[in-house]
Amino acid sequence: HLYQKREAILRSTRQEIFRYGISAFWVEEIARLLGISKKTIYRIFPTRADLLRDCILSMEAEVKGKMIYGTNLFMPYPLP
Repeated sequence: HLYQKREAILRSTRQEIFRYGISAFWVEEIARLLGISKKTIYRIFPTRADLLRDCILSMEAEVKGKMIYGTNLFMPYPLP
């Protein structure tokens, strides 16, 4: 349950970063979009910097995974 909540927070954070930029995303907006409190987010990610760091690390892991498995980042299928 906590893992699913954490992943949902990271997904929403990523969307907000892509929409508004790293310096302009709001934890309040992420909480609103998910229908949870800021307190819930801060229980999982103690600071905004922790949230940002883990979001960037999850994006990095996704990119590395796609590179390892031969998937082009812009095409949803493996390269020949």
